Amino acid sequence: MKLIKEIIFGQIRHAATLAGGALVTHGLVNSSGAQQFTGAVMALAGVGWSIGDKWLRAEFPAESGGPSGTGSQSILEKL
Repeated sequence: MKLIKEIIFGQIRHAATLAGGALVTHGLVNSSGAQQFTGAVMALAGVGWSIGDKWLRAEFPAESGGPSGTGSQSILEKL
């Protein structure tokens, strides 16, 4: 699970960096703004990942060991 999460977040980070670079290239933001953009995208991705994982645990309690997921793997961890 940790490897999958690292790969997905790495891809999101690279896409955000690419988008930030494009914004700088077109003069829409400066380099500081691009760094803030990348940080904001990563923060939103982390929140989205957390919400999605909790939603899956609540939606499929039998597979994840209950809504709290205590002592069990989440569905995303089983991938």
